[in-house]
Amino acid sequence: MPYTKLLNQLIDNSGLTVKEIAQKCTEDGVKVTPAYISTLRNDTNNRAPSETMSKAIARACGSKNEDILVVEGYIDGAPEAFKSVIEFLRESALTSMLGVFANKYTKEEISIARKAVEEMPLAGLIIAMSEGKSEISKAYGTMNIKSELSDDELKTEVQLKQAIGFDVTDNSMFPTLPKGAKVTLEMCEEYKDGDILAFVNKDNTLMYRKAGFIGKDRSTVAMFPLNTEFETKVYSTDEINIIGKVVQVIVDIK
Repeated sequence: MPYTKLLNQLIDNSGLTVKEIAQKCTEDGVKVTPAYISTLRNDTNNRAPSETMSKAIARACGSKNEDILVVEGYIDGAPEAFKSVIEFLRESALTSMLGVFANKYTKEEISIARKAVEEMPLAGLIIAMSEGKSEISKAYGTMNIKSELSDDELKTEVQLKQAIGFDVTDNSMFPTLPKGAKVTLEMCEEYKDGDILAFVNKDNTLMYRKAGFIGKDRSTVAMFPLNTEFETKVYSTDEINIIGKVVQVIVDIK
């Protein structure tokens, strides 16, 4: 979300006029005119104002985090590779959230949740993660992201704990997925026979099985364990939520 768009969003949400915001900034010790704020609302020409100015405007608008415009300014000027990483993290967070809770909400509620995450400013995502609010965990896995601002650049440190994905909690897929391993997942438009899939059943239990789709309409799927001590089950695709296919296994060697 470009700086200008985020600024307009903050101002619209505040319910204040640019004159009122300018007055609040001045009272806060940062002198700014309504005309200057209006200019920023229309176009920053890919240049953000000073950090001091951005923080003052954010505070005047009642933003929960005064750094949000500062971070967005850095993102606007960052290389595309950096933005791609953040977008990947956004999608990973979205996949985890919707996958874990899909059976608890209606399709309409899930659609609203997806839209909210997709429209969240990258600056807001980074700040939330840096404050520890980004930790996504259930019994399945954790993703932590840290970021810090310096005078000349935005430095981002990505810290992965238990992989970006999910834990293996039993030996049903041993030896391919031993208990205690970590896996990363990939979402696909269509899964194939033989894919090892992570899915959540109606009891909201995360499971891993090798898939075998049944029928031309693929409305039924047999889920095969690799360990014969566990049973094969056949599900209607409406009964389960497929989170993704396993693409990487990480085993902790002690």
